[in-house]
Amino acid sequence: MQSFDSSAPARLAGIGGWDAVRRSYDPAFGLALAKLRRSREARLALFLMRYRQIAGQPWRPVDETLLRDDGAQPAPNPAQLRLAA
Repeated sequence: MQSFDSSAPARLAGIGGWDAVRRSYDPAFGLALAKLRRSREARLALFLMRYRQIAGQPWRPVDETLLRDDGAQPAPNPAQLRLAA
């Protein structure tokens, strides 16, 4: 039986997690190093995919264009746009 710290991916996805990513980078996860450097969302996706792989669970690469860079504004919610109109 394996056990995982459920807070570790979120903690590691922070800016301090970049060193862990850089040391153990694997292109099989489908995320470019440049994207991982500038996107907390990409780092979180990487750690979650890695956990699933370690646990023997299915996973598939994430389309990195769907992940925001740090500081990017979130996409507007279409429902909120309709309410504002």
